[in-house]
Amino acid sequence: MINIALLGTGKIARTFLNIFEKKQSELTNLTESGIKLKYLLFESVQDLHPELKSSKILTDDFSTIVNDPELDIVIDLTAKSELSLTYCQQALQNNKLVVSNNCRAIANNFVKLVKKSTAAQSNLFFDNSVLPTFFASTSFDQYLLTDEVIKFDAILNGTTNYILSVMEAKTISLKETLARAEEFNYILNDPDYDLEGYASAARLALLCNRFFNTVVEPELIPVKGIKGITSYDLIYAAELGYKIKLVATVLKVDNKLELAVRPRLIKKDKYLASVSGNNSGIELLARYSKKINLTINNTSSEPVAQNIITDLIRAIRFLQQDCVLPQGNKYTKQEHTYQIKNLDCEIEQSFYVRLQIEKSDELINKIKQIFTKQDLAELFLKDSLTETPLLPLIIKTKNIKESHLEELLTKIESLAGVLTVNNIIPIKEK
Repeated sequence: MINIALLGTGKIARTFLNIFEKKQSELTNLTESGIKLKYLLFESVQDLHPELKSSKILTDDFSTIVNDPELDIVIDLTAKSELSLTYCQQALQNNKLVVSNNCRAIANNFVKLVKKSTAAQSNLFFDNSVLPTFFASTSFDQYLLTDEVIKFDAILNGTTNYILSVMEAKTISLKETLARAEEFNYILNDPDYDLEGYASAARLALLCNRFFNTVVEPELIPVKGIKGITSYDLIYAAELGYKIKLVATVLKVDNKLELAVRPRLIKKDKYLASVSGNNSGIELLARYSKKINLTINNTSSEPVAQNIITDLIRAIRFLQQDCVLPQGNKYTKQEHTYQIKNLDCEIEQSFYVRLQIEKSDELINKIKQIFTKQDLAELFLKDSLTETPLLPLIIKTKNIKESHLEELLTKIESLAGVLTVNNIIPIKEK
């Protein structure tokens, strides 16, 4: 009998339990002696969903779970990354196979977890639970054998994509939209982790591990979030023919990986601009194949729970030695070492810039002169309809290095009547 423990009682955990019950016979057929859910760990009775309160396998004692010699697999669906890390480490150390969907805990402690699983001859499975299903599949393994990923741009965080979509559609503030996202349970614990781009960076790091067979630490990835973006930015961008998205990008150049997570303006007719609501999207470019566009639906908990079932099946097969090396532990041997670079540091690209200035044609002309003197501005847009004495001034630059742009903006900020530089957002033209 294969015994498993489920850690967590949230929406995804409940959906997992429903699928597990429906697929019990199919899962049993994968084993020689059957499969049994032996423990269901909860943190507090108050947080328990009514349908779980009568369960006979409930426990709040993790030590009982991890020290049970009959327990084989721990499925970690806890939302708090610190707690998830503790559970995963202790379970691996006690020779349990672990399935986890906590991207933050795994990405930020990747090397530590892999080393612990290797030392204990246990294993960590997360590919299907954390990564988009296609990239966790055997088909993609075969794809990587015959081709080479050279670039991908991705919307990896459904929460921030939902916020930007609603802010644009409803012309409301980030604060109001955040409240809506919390109502739909799109935000689990720490809103800043999503808004500041760190959730996207964690998933980007794991995708780099997957694509390039290397270890990328999330803290090495340059990150800018969406906190400074207003509904006005989204309106002005739309007038220029763009949408604003939080984009995670990696470009492979020889032995370098050039990375960034930040908002970008994307032309409305491009694929990533069409990814709306609480969805994610990936645009992948390989050396020999056609470009791949992949949309991931994050709205429902069912696809997530199904992916966790897939990782559970991998763990079962590994336990029964149906496969020599499971997908989740292909990273134990680091094949390549890449130099990590800031994608936006050296390249020339166009930018959207929003300034807040006092209403003054003379001041606008001075700002124009600073840009046009070097032929670096393509468009100036002022919102003359504003009823306040302040004026939003939008500048669309020509191709320029960001460091050079910052020098120009420092000069502009020194002008009397210029209050703030609110946003500097790269424009993705291709």
